Amino acid sequence: AVYVASADEDLWADPKGEYASLVAARPVFQLFGKQSVTEARMPSLLQPRHVGSTGYHIRPGGHGLQDRDWGFFLDFAGGHLNR
Repeated sequence: AVYVASADEDLWADPKGEYASLVAARPVFQLFGKQSVTEARMPSLLQPRHVGSTGYHIRPGGHGLQDRDWGFFLDFAGGHLNR
């Protein structure tokens, strides 16, 4: 499973590119029989997107992990660790 977290003011990290790379990885997930994010349009702020073995969210702010990032990540990870 892969989870990507972005921040809308962290432009050096390129949030649009981070999301696009997750979508572009679809053929790799297909090779392993896994579903992944395919929607080309990024989700809105604070609206996580989880599809199969992939997850993504973008939040307001700059670089660095915040408590809410960990909450989104743990929600995603919990769904995969409990399988």
